[in-house]
Amino acid sequence: MKVNIISPSFKIKDGDTVEIVTFVGGG
Repeated sequence: MKVNIISPSFKIKDGDTVEIVTFVGGG
């Protein structure tokens, strides 16, 4: 499972990718 920091929220992509959103935007 890959974890990418992008925005203030978290969503499951492709059923394998988890994107954790933060105000930092370290994606």
